[in-house]
Amino acid sequence: MRKAAGILAVFSLLPAAMAQSAEARRIVMETLEREADKFAGTVPQIQGREVLQQTRRPNIQRQIVSDYGFFAMQPGNIHEIRVVQSVDGKPVRQRGDGLKDVARNVMAADDKQRRRLLESFEKHGLQGVAIDFGPTILLFTSANIQKFEFAFLRMDAMDGSEVAVYRYEQVDGAGGMTIFAEGKPIRQRVQGELWARPASGMPVRIVLDTDHQEGRDRIRDFTFVDYARSEFGPLLPTLVVHRQFRDRTLLVQDLFRYSAYRKL
Repeated sequence: MRKAAGILAVFSLLPAAMAQSAEARRIVMETLEREADKFAGTVPQIQGREVLQQTRRPNIQRQIVSDYGFFAMQPGNIHEIRVVQSVDGKPVRQRGDGLKDVARNVMAADDKQRRRLLESFEKHGLQGVAIDFGPTILLFTSANIQKFEFAFLRMDAMDGSEVAVYRYEQVDGAGGMTIFAEGKPIRQRVQGELWARPASGMPVRIVLDTDHQEGRDRIRDFTFVDYARSEFGPLLPTLVVHRQFRDRTLLVQDLFRYSAYRKL
């Protein structure tokens, strides 16, 4: 009888536990949507400093320091802009008015010219740098979040604090991410993980995990973006780590660190 009673007690707790999990998930989704909308409305007026450390096979390392910011092609369509200040510790001579000039030029350019401007790292000797990950949170604005399904995965830890990890998958709409393979754009639906503080629902990390076929090889891009509350209101990226694999071989790692944000 004790064993049966114990089993009955466990099953009697399941509905309450499930309800609690559903409520926690609701808080996380609402907080994510609210923070994404706040990001969209605020970041075009914010600039900072970006330090990129790229490591490629066979053990080649480069560092680029840039002024970093965002511009809006149209409401909700926000991209990164940057002006390189130094390469491997050597200053780069600049003309014009920095990020302001870059944003003006990008707005006036056609699609091909914009891509060249946005991927200006290559002229400094870095190949295949992954860009435009800072605004990843925009995947989950109020206009987009209904395109995704979320499911609780596990509890984990980040910076010594507990986080709740949710799996997300895009189930509707066109591909939310563009990968350039052999010079051609590939639009992909996205999937990955959302890490959030369990008490507040505040998002702290977004993981993107995509792959595509390139000839006989499988190319996998694994990226995570860490966010933190800024003094200007929105969450802003503090760290982006991107790794690209050909089958199981690591080809390149891009590590971006962000600091010294300021409002224009």
